Amino acid sequence: MYGVEGFDFTSADADAPESAVTVCRGNTCITPETETSCHYFTVPCHRVHVEEEPLNQDVDILARTQENIAYNPDADLVVIHVDEGVEKARQLARMAVRMEERA
Repeated sequence: MYGVEGFDFTSADADAPESAVTVCRGNTCITPETETSCHYFTVPCHRVHVEEEPLNQDVDILARTQENIAYNPDADLVVIHVDEGVEKARQLARMAVRMEERA
């Protein structure tokens, strides 16, 4: 079994008004490792207002980055420590495509 599941949990005193209830959201992802084991990831999400400036400050640079990748998709990417997992996933995907093309 694998997949992604979202969850909410709340926090407040029993007699608190509804406006005082804190809702925390998160996601879980279960991925197989072997026939009898799996990885179980849990990611808590922040409760923020997406229209606020701090959350929008990266929109322009992310759009330009995506344009650059689309313009030259074969360019070598600069991999920093936090990107190692993503880069490994890209390598595995490229290997899978090459193996499928050979088959």
